[in-house]
Amino acid sequence: VDGKGNPMVIDGKGAPVVVDGKGAPVVVDGKGNPMVIDGKGAPVVVDGKGAPVIVDGKGAPATVEGKSATMISEGRGTAVIADSKGIQVISDNLKIANSNMDVEERILTGQERLSAFIEQNIPHWSSLSKDGFMQLFFLLRSLGLDYERRLRNFHNLEGEERPQLQRDLGKTLKGILLSLLGETEGKTGEKGIFQSLLERLTSQQLLLQGGTGDTSFFVLELPVRGDGEIFNHTLAVKASKRGNKIDMEHCRLALHTQTKALGELGLEGWLYEGNLNLQAFCENAHLIESLVKDSFEEIHNVFQEMNINLRPIQVNSWDDGEDFRSFIEGEFREGVDIRI
Repeated sequence: VDGKGNPMVIDGKGAPVVVDGKGAPVVVDGKGNPMVIDGKGAPVVVDGKGAPVIVDGKGAPATVEGKSATMISEGRGTAVIADSKGIQVISDNLKIANSNMDVEERILTGQERLSAFIEQNIPHWSSLSKDGFMQLFFLLRSLGLDYERRLRNFHNLEGEERPQLQRDLGKTLKGILLSLLGETEGKTGEKGIFQSLLERLTSQQLLLQGGTGDTSFFVLELPVRGDGEIFNHTLAVKASKRGNKIDMEHCRLALHTQTKALGELGLEGWLYEGNLNLQAFCENAHLIESLVKDSFEEIHNVFQEMNINLRPIQVNSWDDGEDFRSFIEGEFREGVDIRI
């Protein structure tokens, strides 16, 4: 019995054993405090309410940031994100460790890597504001459209700059696709998808070269997220050249965008000597005409700040935009187009 006369359970060596309310033995620490154990009998770290806490390899508890995912540190102190199921995503080497203490790890699948890229790099319409140009600039770099240009500079770098460039290129969409193609030789289905994406990305790079001769023409695709979907936006520019630069004071512009509320929209413009003539192509001409009428003054003032005089906008049905669609798809006619 103990000091109060209560009976006690003892082990084979005669030492007292701590038990719970039902008389079952309880594992205790060096100070006699009860401990929670897992199915293998290993002690589990718990918080003040008795809930298990995820710890790193040294037994240090993971930190939690607000209501977000648990932030876990690896051996070198690098932050590791864990999702709502306790799956730890290691951003540096793209590995996932199970939430238990086993050493089992698996490499992220190709689809998971592409999903992670989209989540981290593709902007939302709602986030594009006055600094939208810089967001789109970083989007183009993250796609890897300047992959080869940056790679050509590799031998001019020194020290830590070389491995840093390799890491940066590996995080671009082109770098990810090249890596996945090297890892999926036996998976013909996935390999076909990755190869198709890479070819489309390479085509985009070629269309950005600007062409040869006195005229420059390029097409640019911009993926933007909205309402849980990815919408593709295409920009085409044709202009004369001034040395190594294009003459943006005398050019033809076209923008094709997809929207959930308004369907497909096309916008074509001619910029000449500071005057901009625009015409729109849409599926609901009556609605777009009303929107243009209500907002024309505001839009006109925006262009006026850039020293561009916006002329009245002409609205056409989508079926009338055959020439526009040819231009936005990379086909254009030379010479003079006369319409009577």
